[in-house]
Amino acid sequence: MRQIEVRVIPRDADANRWYWISLFGFILRHRDAIIAGGPSMPARDTDEALEGFKRYGYELEILEHDLTWCINEFTFTSDILYARPGDLELKKFAVVYHADNFYVRVHKLIENIYRLLGQVVGLDPKRRPSAGDPSLRDQVRIALAKRKLQGIIQILRSFEENRWIQRAVEARNLFVHHYREEPEWPMLTPSRRFREPEDPMARDLRRIDQATDLDRYALRKAAGLSRTLREIRRFRDRLFDFLHDEYRRLLPAGGARTQK
Repeated sequence: MRQIEVRVIPRDADANRWYWISLFGFILRHRDAIIAGGPSMPARDTDEALEGFKRYGYELEILEHDLTWCINEFTFTSDILYARPGDLELKKFAVVYHADNFYVRVHKLIENIYRLLGQVVGLDPKRRPSAGDPSLRDQVRIALAKRKLQGIIQILRSFEENRWIQRAVEARNLFVHHYREEPEWPMLTPSRRFREPEDPMARDLRRIDQATDLDRYALRKAAGLSRTLREIRRFRDRLFDFLHDEYRRLLPAGGARTQK
């Protein structure tokens, strides 16, 4: 019997930086009322606005943990649950199923990042753009530029142009396109999901007929998902550092300092 080594990615304790990002964003948005000694916001309005920011901070932290678990679950099912030769079809399905889950969550994380930053620049993330209006993402970028927050724009651009993030977004969009075309979702069965003609991952899996080759493919796929997660964490830390520095600049001389 072959030895099975499960590679577990630990949850990153720094994922709570998403929460701090939301707090720094709230302070940056309401700097006059909170830092500069301007007119105070009514307590009710302050609490409501703060909760709106914190909601996205908590959701982003949970999404990062979900991405970590998606990779671990991917590895677990590939290495252990479907380890027998006769499980080849089910193992192929497990590969695409968990990869799909990962990519959908990456897209959701990016959407929440823009909604949080939208609040930083005074946009309502719940309001859908009217016909002919720029998308929320474009509105956020325009508003960031007007507020001379080019640092955030550069961090966003570097993140979205990263090849691992682009691959994840493209894979998610392809998956959702198939979902919308198949309202009853018949593709989500072991006999169909990896036979989608336009899906590169499905095309790769169709060519595999040996368990050892599938093991190698799954290992490469897990490594790619892990690299994508590392890029997300790198983006998180860069955004945290930028907003933390902005927060420190708002403090009066000699004021308190937070620890990174």
